[in-house]
Amino acid sequence: MKIRAVTMHEVEFSPNNCLRDIKSISSRIVECNEDVLSLRLSLVADSINSSFIDTLSKIVKVNELSYISIWLEDVVNLDDVVELLKLSNKIYVSFMYSRDLPFKVSELLLKVYERLGWRGCSRLGLSISEPPQTPYFPVNKPYERGFTVSLLYPKYMLSLLNSGYSLTESLELIAERTLRLCRKLEDKLPFLGVDYSLSPWMDDSVVELVERVGGIKFGNPGTISAIVDINRALQKIANKYDGIGFNEIMLPYAEDNGLKELARQGLLTLKDLLCYTVYCVAGLDMVLVPLEPGIKFVDLMLEDLIRAQALKNKCIGFRLLLINLPPHSEADLGMFGITPVLKLK
Repeated sequence: MKIRAVTMHEVEFSPNNCLRDIKSISSRIVECNEDVLSLRLSLVADSINSSFIDTLSKIVKVNELSYISIWLEDVVNLDDVVELLKLSNKIYVSFMYSRDLPFKVSELLLKVYERLGWRGCSRLGLSISEPPQTPYFPVNKPYERGFTVSLLYPKYMLSLLNSGYSLTESLELIAERTLRLCRKLEDKLPFLGVDYSLSPWMDDSVVELVERVGGIKFGNPGTISAIVDINRALQKIANKYDGIGFNEIMLPYAEDNGLKELARQGLLTLKDLLCYTVYCVAGLDMVLVPLEPGIKFVDLMLEDLIRAQALKNKCIGFRLLLINLPPHSEADLGMFGITPVLKLK
């Protein structure tokens, strides 16, 4: 088990306060000698102006900081979004999707792809309904100052299950261990909670875990019930052990080598991942699709996600990666590895 992220949340963007909090929690991480994969900062912006951009330009240069997420309360034009993403590869941007936006999301994605390629698309997220406060990026909004923690633990969870622990027992062990660490990190910045979501990273995939819980091959009948069972267990743990955020299984396609292998075998498509959004919190996340015809279906995908959100009654995220390659071809996505371009159906 690793600490995937320690995320600082600032409700009011003050560079002095941000730098103070970064210094405070960075020193606590070093003192605790824990394996923390990233230190993140979550901000909210009412509007984008030159003063905000200038201040942000200074914060992104802080070496200890891995990533910055900016929630935009009001999106007036798509150029503001593109300019923020251009500022630094550390910056992630998200906002609420609405049919009343002054532009089509397909237009925004196309412009981001033309200016910044698939990498720019990977740092842009949309939220279907109000987002939670969570350590996960990019769909994230700070409501309260403090820090939150997310975990990387699918393989560790699987090892506990294989050692004879039940689903609940395994999660309780993980939660108790995590909270001990969080209390050590608490100093000037208040601890707000842990997002216990099971989120993958490359070979630390959620696929085998879902298969182990459900006793099935991922994608076969029983997959949905296994996801629901895990999500219910995660929510119970979150309620008992200072949970915050999503607290569900996540299926970010380009970040999970197990999902990629299913796509290579023709067993996973965009349509499948779209259907899973009703049961898996991340929604349609890190999905690599061909520029054509993918761009033509973006706005229709969002309409499907609106319906899924109405059924689920929780926030659903949207993060789509465009690339000018045909389905089934392999794309080198840098730190995300070799990734098959998904078929739409």
